[in-house]
Amino acid sequence: MSACISGWSMLNAQTAVITDVFADPRIPHDVYRRTFVKSLIMTPVGMDGPVAAIGAYWQDKRYFSEREIAAVKTMARLVGQALSDIL
Repeated sequence: MSACISGWSMLNAQTAVITDVFADPRIPHDVYRRTFVKSLIMTPVGMDGPVAAIGAYWQDKRYFSEREIAAVKTMARLVGQALSDIL
């Protein structure tokens, strides 16, 4: 949980919006160097507190609009609702 951005998002119950994964200290840079990921949005999932995290990844460094951030949060909320039905 403490070694990745999904864990950070869950532990802090916050959405991480990262325009450059190699400029953010919360990212394990060695791991991401082997991937296409340059930017990401990671948000916690769960109705009564985080039980998971969902991320969206981009191959280019970029800034995100409020609409894009809201879309990822909406997906996480829907996943959280679906999980609460089965957990």
